[in-house]
Amino acid sequence: YQELYNLYQSKPSGVSFPRGESLMDTVSRVKDFLKKLDLNKNTVVVSHDLTLRLIIAQINGHNFDNIWEIPMESVALTDFETTGNQLQPLKTNDAKHLNGLRADITKHAL
Repeated sequence: YQELYNLYQSKPSGVSFPRGESLMDTVSRVKDFLKKLDLNKNTVVVSHDLTLRLIIAQINGHNFDNIWEIPMESVALTDFETTGNQLQPLKTNDAKHLNGLRADITKHAL
């Protein structure tokens, strides 16, 4: 699957994994989740970095093919604030609590 992985790194919106979902399927699922989320309550959402990248890309109007340019380390914190019915990122990729401990994010599993 090396060719598929390489495409996922360069143009993820064009990839559909065998017996899995495409990135755009994931985008649809994340959008549906956000529509159902009650933004009027204090809420904690724990998620994978891909989901957070997609949310940030959507909020900032970025192309989903550029999601790997959004810094996102393992176990980093991302905080959002709600303004009306909209999410706004307050801080992203905050890893201060890790005290310098870092993962090699180039070796993440898909």
